[in-house]
Amino acid sequence: GSGLCSWQVIGSVATLVLNLLVFCTGLALSQNDYHLTQWGICVAAFYVLVILRVLKYVKLVHDVQRHAQELSSQKASQEHSDSVLNHVLKNIMVDSFNSVDLFFDGVGNEVLVEARDLMFRGMWWCRMREAILNVMRGTYTPAFTEVNLQEFARDLCKGRCKVSWTAPNVTVRLESLLCNIILDNAITNAIRHGCPNGPQVEVEVKLLDDNETLQFFVRNRAKRGREPLQK
Repeated sequence: GSGLCSWQVIGSVATLVLNLLVFCTGLALSQNDYHLTQWGICVAAFYVLVILRVLKYVKLVHDVQRHAQELSSQKASQEHSDSVLNHVLKNIMVDSFNSVDLFFDGVGNEVLVEARDLMFRGMWWCRMREAILNVMRGTYTPAFTEVNLQEFARDLCKGRCKVSWTAPNVTVRLESLLCNIILDNAITNAIRHGCPNGPQVEVEVKLLDDNETLQFFVRNRAKRGREPLQK
């Protein structure tokens, strides 16, 4: 796009210069005796037209280059968004496969319930792709809705039978999408990097006494020998 516009600018300038040469040559070869002032006015007017035309095409090139940069930025944001979504869905599919595998190994039907809940979380993430893309682009507009904290915590931990949760039975205004993205990754990391024999992940939601501030805690049983996290 920008290369094409550059050639257009070059072609336009060359055409105008050629026209100027033809114009000046015609004046010089003419039988009429032009006054010097008339020559100056005509040439100056022609140069003004040349400059205006060049400025027009320079602006066109700049606009096309800016548009190309915006498209490149949008593509990078889309790739980043899809990378995040792919990472989440990969973890969900692995956990779901393990649950189904346990069922065929003779474990009870509860593992199928866990697999079903994992699929529910996967479908939720797929529906949120456009919102995640807007977050990555920096164009997401927060949307606060009425949310019951117990329902929010239950849905957040759905499909993770080894994750316990506590939350007050109150309804608050919450940006649930952003909270889900952050907490889902925090829970996944707590499971993956916790004690391999049982990370004992706990999710706790607290509403402070001012009834305006929420606190979210994700705790796990640390892996032995692992350096403690730095705040």
